[in-house]
Amino acid sequence: MKKLILPMLLLFSICAFSQKIEVKKTTQISAEKNGKLAWVQFVPQTDYLLVSTPNFEGLYLLDTKSKAKIQVCADAGAGYNPLISNDGKRIVYKSDSFKNNLKYSKLIEYNRDKKSTNVLVDETRALSVPNFIGSELVYFEQSSLKKLPYEQNTAKACNLCVKTENLKPYLIQSGSADVYQPSGDGNYIWVSLSPDEKKMVYNFNGLATFVSDLEGNIIAELGHFHAPKWLNNEVLIGMNDKDNGSTIVSSDIVAYSLKSKKIKNLTNSENQIEMYPAVSPDESQIAYETEKGEVFVMKVEVK
Repeated sequence: MKKLILPMLLLFSICAFSQKIEVKKTTQISAEKNGKLAWVQFVPQTDYLLVSTPNFEGLYLLDTKSKAKIQVCADAGAGYNPLISNDGKRIVYKSDSFKNNLKYSKLIEYNRDKKSTNVLVDETRALSVPNFIGSELVYFEQSSLKKLPYEQNTAKACNLCVKTENLKPYLIQSGSADVYQPSGDGNYIWVSLSPDEKKMVYNFNGLATFVSDLEGNIIAELGHFHAPKWLNNEVLIGMNDKDNGSTIVSSDIVAYSLKSKKIKNLTNSENQIEMYPAVSPDESQIAYETEKGEVFVMKVEVK
């Protein structure tokens, strides 16, 4: 595996950002008094955000215009990486339960138009969260790759996806799953592919975040850059957090440019801890949560 060593001084500069990102407006969508919310996602082709609670219990649709909160489910585990169809009409999530101290899970689909649910995978052990590839739903069950037919707009669907199983990333394509570890054997978290499916971002062993191509070459080392999300093929959004060993004590939303190898703050708050960003499908908005369970959306312009 080839690796590219990058000067650390370049990585943490916050000036001369290659693509100019301007925050046009920031709006609070949900306040602390409305309940502590977390793990925000944008629902495509709608004004909704999909949110859960800090312990992943339940799912809610949060209307960014009316600020109304609509419950989707109250299931344990549902908030852990639920999947949203590219038309925004269906949500696939895990539902966890415990029997004799053993965890069991099933996959459930929620239809937003019909307000109905459908069990896709019956209760089983060691069930992963799913991903879409083309017209299929792929997931791991007891470390074996499984797939189900799943109709959606294949013109907007991914042809390749990456999933982590036992903290190892797998590239999945055409029904096969291949371990891909550009930094060698270790623990990989916050793994995702760029929109063009040519690059992968990941955090390795909790030490640093990296971007690689899909041939084993490391393109960039981002250092302390947590919960990364792709804004586009060249810019990543993440959080720069600090903790005291058990609790996050400060955090800002930041952007990293692969072209300039530089980081830029999108928030710089002394009295607010901004965490876990999400990017809208049209790349024009970034949502995030605070340590108080508030939800904000910032409108951004990329030039």
